[in-house]
Amino acid sequence: MKRSQEIEQDFGYQYLQYIEEIIEEYLFSIEKLNPNYLILNGMPIREMLGKRIFNKPLHDKNLRDLFNGYWRQGRIVDELKERFYYKTFQDFLFDESEFLAVPSDNSGKLEYKNIFKSFENELSPFKGNIVFYAYNKRFLDQVLPILLKLGEDIVVLTSYEFQESHTYPKSINIIEFSALKIEQDINEFLKLKFPILYYLYNTLELLIGILKPKSIIIMEGSSIIAYEMLALIGTKNNIKSICLQHGWPCVIHTGFRKMPFDYFLSWGDNFTALFKLVNPKPNFISTGYPFEVSYKNNIKKNSISFFFQAPYFISTTPIIEKMIDFAAFCANSFPDLDILIREHPANQYRNNKIDELKHFSNIKFVPSYIISLDAVLAKSIVSVAIFSSTLMESILYNSIPFIFNLTSMPNYYPNLQELDLGVEIKTFEEAKIRIKELLESETKIEDLRKNMSNCKSEYFLSTGNKAIETTANEILKISNRL
Repeated sequence: MKRSQEIEQDFGYQYLQYIEEIIEEYLFSIEKLNPNYLILNGMPIREMLGKRIFNKPLHDKNLRDLFNGYWRQGRIVDELKERFYYKTFQDFLFDESEFLAVPSDNSGKLEYKNIFKSFENELSPFKGNIVFYAYNKRFLDQVLPILLKLGEDIVVLTSYEFQESHTYPKSINIIEFSALKIEQDINEFLKLKFPILYYLYNTLELLIGILKPKSIIIMEGSSIIAYEMLALIGTKNNIKSICLQHGWPCVIHTGFRKMPFDYFLSWGDNFTALFKLVNPKPNFISTGYPFEVSYKNNIKKNSISFFFQAPYFISTTPIIEKMIDFAAFCANSFPDLDILIREHPANQYRNNKIDELKHFSNIKFVPSYIISLDAVLAKSIVSVAIFSSTLMESILYNSIPFIFNLTSMPNYYPNLQELDLGVEIKTFEEAKIRIKELLESETKIEDLRKNMSNCKSEYFLSTGNKAIETTANEILKISNRL
């Protein structure tokens, strides 16, 4: 890893890389101790376990600060590795002598058999249907048009607690569950060090074993370990797993590599090519962007849209606050334009500083429950974000992606600026200069729009109903083994 000189205050990009190195060392040490520790019910779970561990240091601010302190001084040495390793894996550090302190308990195997019998009767009406795993209600609502287009009864498995009464069509059968303390082939290491993962996997395998679905559908997401479990369980039981593209990561980290799904239905050929580089297993099929796009040439573009989300991955509070300052700069510099502020629906930025923007007459907050993403992008000349997948979706609307990259990430991936599809800046001063240069030059705007129009179908095969129909047809072909 090369040390970045661009950002002094944080090295989130390098931190991600370092986490991955440490996790690989940890997994190697466990594998060396006993390869069977990384086998669960006959299936290899090395990659899945790595992704489970990845989420812990990813959100640990103290670990990130520790790393930053060493990185600034150019001191990535054994001392950091020892401290980092211990802090990251203090819950997972292991030697086989720990087994001696834990009494042998086979009750989980007996409980598995008993629960299987009782659940089998209750779930028998749902056998042989397509299963969709819903991480939350928002994901279910987004995929619902595709599920309804299938024209079949669908089983929705979820551990999410639906607070409100279900208002879904009769063909959508929601089965809520929680992890049960059951097991099949006992793995003492996983049971001791990763009990939640261990029991969730066994519970999902029990449910899939009873339901025997035609296929398992999930909506792509890098931090949802149940997706990985369902793919492995599907492989073991000869049930095809189908992953639907949901967004785009600007950094292809552990969560997006070596995906275990049988099929991946992408928005378009260019996304397929990018994902395929680090995902050899899935069969990739481009099926389109299954959301309505209302872009028309006669819609007046009179806005700059800003897409905010809480500190995550490579972004930090200071960088987000700089983007808030940039929104204020744009409001002052372009009084005839609307400045639209949109926060991520599931990962909002909670800070008083963003409320300061409410004092500007031409700044409007456009949350998802008031106005759709489609409507925001249709009005936007420029879309500003740090690393949101919205930057890619902007291409559909000829809204110029403006990547506010004050992070230690070398560049947004793919490099939209190099492809002449957007603008990327590395400093606040550069952002102020580049936005003025762009908006004061109709030629630059039209050149970028022309480039976006020329490659639009390569990233997005189709949109709306056509994409929904194509996606549903491919799911049916896979599910029915056609």
